[in-house]
Amino acid sequence: MKNNIQKIRRERWKLVPEAVPTVRRNCSKCKEKREFINSMKFRVNANGKNVDVWLIYRCEKCSTTWNMSIFERSPVSAIPEEEYAGFQANDRLLAESYGRRRDLFVKNRAEAVTPEGGYRIEAEAESETGTEEGAEAGAEAGAEENVLPAESGFRRIELEVPFPMVLRLDSLLADRLGYREAW
Repeated sequence: MKNNIQKIRRERWKLVPEAVPTVRRNCSKCKEKREFINSMKFRVNANGKNVDVWLIYRCEKCSTTWNMSIFERSPVSAIPEEEYAGFQANDRLLAESYGRRRDLFVKNRAEAVTPEGGYRIEAEAESETGTEEGAEAGAEAGAEENVLPAESGFRRIELEVPFPMVLRLDSLLADRLGYREAW
């Protein structure tokens, strides 16, 4: 029996919203659920050898603040110096980065809301080779010269969407794979 080896291009697409997610929670002043917007500022409180770091959110209506915990009672030595300096300087890129971390929303029991609008795709590709047809393909490290062009073989696409968003999968695939003109 002939051994039919297939080449598969494995791709990982991570959809990252262009806008930083907001938090929906009860506002103590408005007395109802409101969206709180990332202020891109941190609050740092050092007490002896321990430090607390929060990312400050503001109510869209009345500007009441809510602090999302990043570090609680952590030893100062556990935070990289450059990152700690970024907290103290209210580094905007650092605030945006922490404002996108799903694990922090979960830890703080915060309801993340991804604003409607655009997103970007961060894509990684690696090639795989299969054994016989229908068998599971084994991953191979994807150096540039090993990545297959899209038209030579099959593609396996893993889609990661870290925040809920309204998205038509068929449109995404058509746009990304170049089939939009056929519609």
